Amino acid sequence: MPKLNGRFSKFFLSPSIFCISKSSSRKRKSNNRNKVENIPMSSEFGFPQNEWFYIKSQINGHVLEPQSLSVNSGVRIIVSKQRFGYDADSQLWKCDNGFLINRASGKVIDIQGGHIRTFHRTHICQFDQKPLSEAQNQRWIYLPEGYISPLNDNEHVIHVSGHFGIEKLEGAHVLIRHIKDHDSDKQKWIFEKEHDQPAILTPPIPFANDVMSHSSESSYFANEIK
Repeated sequence: MPKLNGRFSKFFLSPSIFCISKSSSRKRKSNNRNKVENIPMSSEFGFPQNEWFYIKSQINGHVLEPQSLSVNSGVRIIVSKQRFGYDADSQLWKCDNGFLINRASGKVIDIQGGHIRTFHRTHICQFDQKPLSEAQNQRWIYLPEGYISPLNDNEHVIHVSGHFGIEKLEGAHVLIRHIKDHDSDKQKWIFEKEHDQPAILTPPIPFANDVMSHSSESSYFANEIK
């Protein structure tokens, strides 16, 4: 069981129930939207276990993915409109020992630069997975109130950047920020399993030859799927 510093003294998880005792006197209102329904949860890190899943923001309904669908190391993580079917791989993640692994790239969510900056923005990115002894900036825990926090620093959480509606736009940047008492939907996340979604809603991109030979035909509509 990972140790949590400062904010939470105890952390107990069951498949659909979160129980917590706080060492801090700070209190927050409970929010039913924070509940994750019908997903088996890891008893150690709080994420869905043995599942590919979307990580969805409560401020805009968008999901985490690498910028420009890149599979390269160092590429920043942003939020994008949720996609399904063939082109959803870049938006799907799996937890393995606290690492959040992207299905398309095989890389993990990482604190860019390796540490949280005090006076400058700290972005998250995808990067090659490191050995456990060097992975302090790559392992995460899901807190009961809906926050995703670095395993060794639960006073900071993943945060959608922006103000005055910018944070609700597709492509908003995702940072590490100090945990907030107010306006906290920018910092709260829910999970959706891959197989909870329709098999195909977004069509694959056809090759040029396919477009020429089948320009009058379409078999990509959802209502045609048997």
